[in-house]
Amino acid sequence: MAERVVLVRDLAVMDHEQTGDVIYTGGPVMREVLVALFRAERAPEGSAFHVLNGVYLSMHPQNIEMPARNRRLFAGFSGWAPGQLETEFARDVNSYTHVSATGCSAAW
Repeated sequence: MAERVVLVRDLAVMDHEQTGDVIYTGGPVMREVLVALFRAERAPEGSAFHVLNGVYLSMHPQNIEMPARNRRLFAGFSGWAPGQLETEFARDVNSYTHVSATGCSAAW
């Protein structure tokens, strides 16, 4: 099964104390945890998931606290049990869109 991460990008909730970056609402799961979605030419030193060409997702403090222009911080995320999201798509409860690394850059 492919891994899926859903982040809500339109709801700013606060500023990060150390970097001053806006923190957006990411979802109802682990709201106390910050998640960074960012662009980088090469893999970061801190642990991160490679999402798209040059785009990474991380909860590692080294990636959260680094100064960055091409990054969004989120408080929490959304997740589903195996098969749950597919069932929601089949029932037309959820929808999705395809993204590209270029589209991510435009969002920042």
